[in-house]
Amino acid sequence: MSILQNAQRDLDDYDREIHRLESRRMVLIAEQERTRKIMEQVKYLLAPIRKLPGEILGYVFDQCCDMNQFKSIGVDPPVDPVGRLKTKPALVLSSVCSRWRRFGLSLPQIWARIAFKMTQAQDGSLTTDQSYYERPAKTLTLFVERSKQHPLTI
Repeated sequence: MSILQNAQRDLDDYDREIHRLESRRMVLIAEQERTRKIMEQVKYLLAPIRKLPGEILGYVFDQCCDMNQFKSIGVDPPVDPVGRLKTKPALVLSSVCSRWRRFGLSLPQIWARIAFKMTQAQDGSLTTDQSYYERPAKTLTLFVERSKQHPLTI
């Protein structure tokens, strides 16, 4: 009986050691992931664009945001959201990261340049559906608010 008891004790010891090693493995995996995230953040902080002085970044924003276009083509809402974003550079630039968002919101002139393009459907009609115009109206209101007291270019 003593041989069986010793063998059972050995198995119990192996189980405890396996459990301890699995727990340690989980801790190491968590530490590894945390280190990866820290490395990503450090890479972000060391990116050359972060070293760009605010005055130059403001100039770049100003040059990129020549005109924010609001289009309504036909009676159906546009189906290409990326295409709609391309026409509103102030919105795109201020969505890149928190620094660019703060910077974009501090430049009312990039929000004050607005162009409208309204076209009719092929049959020559315009929609009377109010909801069709609500989203562009909300976005336009946002642009006017963010332009603050800067003169609008329409």
